[in-house]
Amino acid sequence: MALQDLLLAASTSTEKEEIILSADFYNAWNSLLSDEKLRKLASSRDFRLVYVPHPSFRPYMDSLKLPSYVEVADLNSLSLQQYISQSSLLITDYSSITFDAAYIGIPTIYYQFDRDEIFGGNHNFRRGYFNYDSDGFGPVVTHFSEVVNLIESELSRKDLAERFASRINSTFPTIDQNNSSRIVRVLTSLRC
Repeated sequence: MALQDLLLAASTSTEKEEIILSADFYNAWNSLLSDEKLRKLASSRDFRLVYVPHPSFRPYMDSLKLPSYVEVADLNSLSLQQYISQSSLLITDYSSITFDAAYIGIPTIYYQFDRDEIFGGNHNFRRGYFNYDSDGFGPVVTHFSEVVNLIESELSRKDLAERFASRINSTFPTIDQNNSSRIVRVLTSLRC
């Protein structure tokens, strides 16, 4: 049964907390966010770790036991787009917000710890036209230590965006402030 279904079936907050704390999703992200090497990197390189939970996971945030140095994004104060635009790096699993980040030059790391399950048919997610390995805007990794190593590398070299520039450029051949006018022009030309 999917995590969201288990949470909906739970009748008490204690049951919900037990479900969350035993879920692979929680444990994978918590392992990353609690990693000692990552904590030291954040401290020594003076960067913030901001966790933006999926909207369907937000009601359960009080159950999470995140380290004190991890900030949970407050989408009442800043929009998701503002958080992205202020970022140096985006780490996600499968989210399409990588398109927003890539468009403005923010590199991405895909942390797909559960890709065998996700793409193996045991999930409501199905493969579409987008292949993260060949189309994605950054490296795809399956273990939190790989994410931490890539973060460390990116802090030193700042080369992820460059390494994936050809994919970004082929997805967004024109990056400027005129997208709306191009859309209007095309839609207007389609009128009969």
